[in-house]
Amino acid sequence: MNNFDINRFFSQCSNVLLGVINEQGILSQVNRAFEIILSVESKRLLGNSLLDWIHPEDHLVTLQALRQLNKNCHTVMVENRLQTSTRYIRYAWTFHRKEFDSMIYVIANPIIPHCYVRETATHAKSHFLANMSHEIRTPMNGVISMIELLLNTTLTGKQKEYGELIHHSAEVLQSLVNNILDFAKIEANKLILEPIPFNLETAALEIARFLSTTARKKGFEIIVRYAPDAPRYLTGDVGRIRQILTNLIDNAIRFTETGHVMIDVSCEAHSNDAANMVISIKDTGVGMPEDKLEAILGQLSQTEPFTIQQLEKTGLGLAISHQLVKMMWGSMTVKSQLYQGSVFTFTLWLPLTESEPIELPLLLPDLTPLNQTHVLIIGDNLVNRYILTEQLESMKMRCFAVDNTTTALTVLNKAGNTPYWLIITDDLMLDASGEQLRQQLKQQTKCPQTLLMMLSSTEQHNAELQQLGFTAYLIKPLSLSQLQKALITLWQIYNQEYPLTFVTLESLEDQAAKVRQFERTKKNYHNMPVLLVEDNEVNRMVAFNMLDQLGCQVTEAIDGQEAIELLDKREVAYGAFSMIFMDIKMPRINGFEATHLIRQRDQKNGQHHVIVAMTANAMQGDAELCLDAGMDDYISKPITLERVADMLEKYCHTYTSSAFKPDKTKDSTHGKRTLLVEDNQINCMVASNILKNLDCHVDVAVNGKEAVDICTQRYYDLILMDIQMPVMDGVEATRQIRHNRNSLNRKIPIVAVTANVMPADVEYYLANGIDEYLSKPISIENMRVMLERYMPHLSLSQPYEITEETSFSTEDTLINNTSKAIIPNLPTFDANQAKQISINNINILKKIINKMSEDAPKQLEKLSIALQTQDIETAERLAHSLKGSARSIGALQLGELAFLTEQAIKAKEFIQANQYTKEMLQEFEQLKNTWAKIDWNSFLQDN
Repeated sequence: MNNFDINRFFSQCSNVLLGVINEQGILSQVNRAFEIILSVESKRLLGNSLLDWIHPEDHLVTLQALRQLNKNCHTVMVENRLQTSTRYIRYAWTFHRKEFDSMIYVIANPIIPHCYVRETATHAKSHFLANMSHEIRTPMNGVISMIELLLNTTLTGKQKEYGELIHHSAEVLQSLVNNILDFAKIEANKLILEPIPFNLETAALEIARFLSTTARKKGFEIIVRYAPDAPRYLTGDVGRIRQILTNLIDNAIRFTETGHVMIDVSCEAHSNDAANMVISIKDTGVGMPEDKLEAILGQLSQTEPFTIQQLEKTGLGLAISHQLVKMMWGSMTVKSQLYQGSVFTFTLWLPLTESEPIELPLLLPDLTPLNQTHVLIIGDNLVNRYILTEQLESMKMRCFAVDNTTTALTVLNKAGNTPYWLIITDDLMLDASGEQLRQQLKQQTKCPQTLLMMLSSTEQHNAELQQLGFTAYLIKPLSLSQLQKALITLWQIYNQEYPLTFVTLESLEDQAAKVRQFERTKKNYHNMPVLLVEDNEVNRMVAFNMLDQLGCQVTEAIDGQEAIELLDKREVAYGAFSMIFMDIKMPRINGFEATHLIRQRDQKNGQHHVIVAMTANAMQGDAELCLDAGMDDYISKPITLERVADMLEKYCHTYTSSAFKPDKTKDSTHGKRTLLVEDNQINCMVASNILKNLDCHVDVAVNGKEAVDICTQRYYDLILMDIQMPVMDGVEATRQIRHNRNSLNRKIPIVAVTANVMPADVEYYLANGIDEYLSKPISIENMRVMLERYMPHLSLSQPYEITEETSFSTEDTLINNTSKAIIPNLPTFDANQAKQISINNINILKKIINKMSEDAPKQLEKLSIALQTQDIETAERLAHSLKGSARSIGALQLGELAFLTEQAIKAKEFIQANQYTKEMLQEFEQLKNTWAKIDWNSFLQDN
């Protein structure tokens, strides 16, 4: 080819690859497009083989095309993949040579790049799934997080059980969303593993218990065998390992109708710092044909439709599990035969944790006393007997296992001089043969105190088992540490070192360990100002309650625009927020835009607000987007109490608990402001004077509604709340103060000041947001103790010296029949009580007595009218008010009669209540006569 031909060739087109090579494929000339596509300068291309930029798998087909040009063929076309600057792209190559010419023209045009199309489709799918995930996660966050908050409250056993089931079900739904999202992450290479220290035995048991309900409904159980010598404490992505276990066990349950599903965990090998853990999921289900095993992990179903049509399924979890194991550098295998069950096994090398954490609440006991002791095992399941025998022998116990009670009787009779001190059995002991065995045990002379323990996967009634002679009942599956704790406790009972009791997991564990607990951080961020920006009402409530539990003073905004407005208002009056939790997707101004505006304000004002993104987006890269937008950190939904606490600890670890005082108009009593909510004027005067004597500024609200309104305008260090009041009672007022987003006092201590302090009453107060109670009549000493507890930063005055308070015996127990109540003979007037409320000031005492003298007759008259019309609510409130006034001032007998009247009204015994009211009128006259005889000028000096 002459130079003219070559120049004309290279001038024909500049947007395709043009080049000249020799018969060996060495480039001698290329156009500019070659350099651009390959991102390589021409001087590096020339003299090198074209094959250097061809995918290795396509070398052979390319060389074959070049060889065809040597067989009198002038033009050959071929497709292969060229390595561009970013990826391999498929090109259509045309090789042309003229007759008797050693040079070969090269022309290459890109074909539609399939890999690019796939990546574009994957990106689009990932984007769609991320959006879908956000939309689903948002309501799921509300469900799961609200249940989490619910489980942190005081619940009955059944309520806790139901709450746990709801929580687990919600997590299953969320796991389905996560499975779909995981596919997108895996295809986009965005799935990241997060290794942390964890207990593998605990993880396996939790999954087994979670799925055991489904298995029991089908008539079989899930068995867990964790080799006693296998390490428990490892490091890995426990969330993904749980996901694998859940998927494989759920798959096994689907295809099993009888028999069992077994989780078998062992250690194949280990070094000083890692262990090769082998986890098998075995079932006795329908199995699979052997010719399907090689491809089963890549397929979407366990068996073909024509084999077992009623067991069709998607296999989504199975496919994801396989991918997750590969990402952890592990392997997964499957063994199966049709109608003979399947075994899925995955192997993972996991680092050992440096030290085993203390496992609370089950601290491992000293097992030495159990060495060589004899235990009899009775159970009809061979696998269960094997596992239990293995566990007991690991404790150096000597055990004998049988499959029926008849054989067990024979073994017991032949025990000789080494009787069995414990029999561990399953549900077999509940049938007729079990009754025979129990009778035999009672007649034994060698070992009459042999203990019975039942292990069962189904719930039994403890009372019935106790009547049958059992000493312990534990629900399977058990961890080794739980079994050890139970056995050592039974051994102590057997040797009378421990009182005879019925042993259950609940009796072994701390009450808080009965259900999964979401432990609160020990640090309390008392009144730390936090701004919560969230448009979803449920999610806002969830986040608010979590921050509230951590002690924060939370201000809420429903979108970015309101957040900016709140920042402007707050900083003028109170100062900056310590932290901002910011949702991303919101109307008007979203989280990114709001953050941008806040950062502009920060730069102008020379400050920096800590902003934490709070969003349901869960794809890799979302965190980077938040950080790029100027946020400090990222927390994904559903949020948890621990993660919120971690954020506070991370960015506000130097925060010290101190009262937040937004009201800049406070006087010299700054930091000592209390709100007294009390409708009874006598009690109000008494409490106000005590508080003022303790250097507190006192604001007064005469009912709950007024208190709620005041709390939106002014901050208080402490709220003293009467319970029974008109318009709105104290309990309802507390609820509204706690939950009103405009309230400045949602986390402020609220103390009930009431005469009703029975256990049921107190439980009711605490359940509705009240922190503590102060029983009437109040004293300066009790008030001082309460203030020191909730306002430790105050310097309180020395209390007035007081004597021992009078107790009220009739309120120690509930009166079920007030007509039979015995009225104690209490003093008409207790001078010591009067001196306490006077705060050593006779003028204060005179005002209180004069007020009592004026109000009591009016209240008694109203009470009589309410009783005649059977206006129960008014009558009960008046009697309650009289009780508090009388006791506060020291009119003890009058207060006792008012208490009995209140109880009679509650019991709807109106005749008796009328009788007590008449006696109160007589007692009040006697009280006035007593006061008339007192020399008030020397009253405080009298001993």
